[in-house]
Parts: sequence; C-alpha cells; structure tokens
Amino acid sequence: MLTTSLLATLLRTFPAFTCDPVRVPLPVPNFEHEYERDAERRDSLIYLLSPFLPELRAIDPTVASVTIPCAELPADAYVALINSFTPEGTFDYIQFRNAIGNAYLDARATQHADWTPPARLEDFVRQTGYRGWTPEVVTRSRIKDLTRAIYHSPTGKSFAVSVAETHESVNGDLNTAIRETEILLKRENGEAKDWDFFVYDATGKLATQSHFRNNTPLPSPGVCMNCHYSVGDRAYVPITRPRD
Repeated sequence: MLTTSLLATLLRTFPAFTCDPVRVPLPVPNFEHEYERDAERRDSLIYLLSPFLPELRAIDPTVASVTIPCAELPADAYVALINSFTPEGTFDYIQFRNAIGNAYLDARATQHADWTPPARLEDFVRQTGYRGWTPEVVTRSRIKDLTRAIYHSPTGKSFAVSVAETHESVNGDLNTAIRETEILLKRENGEAKDWDFFVYDATGKLATQSHFRNNTPLPSPGVCMNCHYSVGDRAYVPITRPRD
C-alpha cells in the first residue's frame, strides 16, 4: 500500500482519469521515472477497459486527464472499477485488474470476429488444431513447478494464437493429465500489438483463474499480465519476462 508521502508524490506526477465524477490517478509513461512500472500501470487500465471503450486506445499519453464514460460500461466492469478505490479515494489498479475477470472475458470473447474462444477446451482444440503443431517443452517450469508444452500458431493461419498446457509431470512427460491450458489470442480491430488471455481449467472449462506453484489459484487476466507486458511495445504479448 502506498505511504502518505509517496502518494503525495504520485498525485503531483500522475495524470488523472475521471470516471464521472471520480478521479483515477494514473502514472505518466516516463521510462526515466524512478518507478519503473509507471507506464505499465497506465497501459494496464487502458488495456482492460478498451474492450468496452475502444476510444481509450487513442488517448495521448501526455494528457493530464481524461473522462471515462462509466455509463457505457457493463454493470460488472463498472462495479469492479468503483470497488477498486481505496478508503482514501485513490485508485488501486492491481485490485481492478484482479476483479475485472468475468467482464473482461465476456467482452473479449464477443470481439474476436473470426471465432470466439469456446466454453470448452475440446472445441478450442478442434477449431485450432493446435495439438498438431510442434510444441516447445519446458521440463519443469519455475512458475508452475510442472511440465509445460507451449504451442505457437504457424504462419498462414487466419488467427494468431499461443497455447501453454501445464501437465501433471516434472520430467517433460506430455502423456500426463493437463492441469490447465492458457491461451493468448491476438486482438483484432486495429489492436494488433495486444493479445488477450484465456484459461481452461483441468475439466476443460473456460475459467478466470490460473494456477501456479503449489497449485495456488490467481485471477486471470491480472496474474497473466505480470509476465506478458512488453515495455518496448507498450502492449501485452506472448513474450515473457525470464521467469519460466
């Protein structure tokens, strides 16, 4: 949690988003700033709200403030946003990204024009045919503590997708049960740099949680965003930080 002195510094430095009538302080993207994730905080809010409000993608990153038209948000996204204010009235973007799961999932699923991620994994497998692609095998993932098989769509497909299966193995055996399947699907409609996150659980059902070491469940897409932010692209992409 921010200290009073740090908060005062941030409020002097950061622009504000206004969610009529509430102000949401966000950092100015300045890569020379002391706080290295300032740009990521700002970009994460735009990334999560742009499925509902595409005009946010056109925001000038140097502006002091912008109004979020909350009346245009679906009820669950609006509740997630409003509930992400601290008792002191400041905006907690981590709380927001962790609370937005179902609303984000619904919005992204309806905005992929070619096809939408189906409710069941077996239908996703059938639609993409990804298990026919050659996977990269991570024998024992540091963040999952299990074997992962990672598939990337070949050139020439009508869609761009990356798939990571977590297997109940620690020695690279892909003939074991799958704990979960994580999907990155490239956004459409002019949002070429960003990719969307989807997770299927052990039963093959579309879910809003992903599991990590010791089988700890964490909210998706929030936890996925930790490792998939590209500072250079200012976007969420399949490349990851060196943690796996």
